[in-house]
Amino acid sequence: METTWNPPMSAEERQCDEAEWAEYDRLCAQIAALPVTPWEDAEVSARHKAEMAARQAELAVSQKRTAHVWERATLWNSLNLLDEPQFEAVVQRLQPPVGVDPGPKMDQMPRTSSLLRWADDTSGPGIAALRAALEQVAGSENHHS
Repeated sequence: METTWNPPMSAEERQCDEAEWAEYDRLCAQIAALPVTPWEDAEVSARHKAEMAARQAELAVSQKRTAHVWERATLWNSLNLLDEPQFEAVVQRLQPPVGVDPGPKMDQMPRTSSLLRWADDTSGPGIAALRAALEQVAGSENHHS
């Protein structure tokens, strides 16, 4: 009887680098292609090695996802701790398209959330650009104090 090994996460849950997931998918396909016949040690050993490699790839993606979530949470907190002029300076540096930022009349928390969503989206500049803008504004404020 042949057993099929199914990856534990759906495609919708995958929010990391495509290259890492391509490697994970390749390893899963490699596992699925291996026959499960316990009386042939070489095949069982090859399947075990392939399963271990896939689990290591999955762990690497999971760790990267955790780091990404942590970075977003840290940025969210840092942006919300800025005073209004500093927050406006970060927004000016990033120049989000019309409609991304609800504007200065809105509370800062929803503005932060909108900015983070846009920065992290494929249409945005990326989390690294948001972090850089935040660091530039914080750094320039420290030099003026």
